[in-house]
Amino acid sequence: MTNIDYAALGQYVREVRTASGIKQGDLAQKVGVHQSWVSSLENGNITTLNLDRLSKIAVVLNISTYKLLVVLGYKPEPHLLSLPQELSAADKETIRRFVDFLSWQQH
Repeated sequence: MTNIDYAALGQYVREVRTASGIKQGDLAQKVGVHQSWVSSLENGNITTLNLDRLSKIAVVLNISTYKLLVVLGYKPEPHLLSLPQELSAADKETIRRFVDFLSWQQH
């Protein structure tokens, strides 16, 4: 079973957000939540999070949903990490997100 580390996710989101010059309110607006929710996330006070919201955060912060899942504590299967080289970067990201989603649903 995977140990979910919401505090680590919150800290990581804060680091990436501030390094990118994005304000909490801007992130909140783009994700579709209130600024206080982003603050709670960054302070480790959020204990449930759906994949849709996680994906929206990733898009706004210009990072992969996969990276956020790893920060949360998800341990990917090594054989799922290598994708054929002939796929475009966008195709690889789409496949990674789909695999992440399927794997996440099993936990």
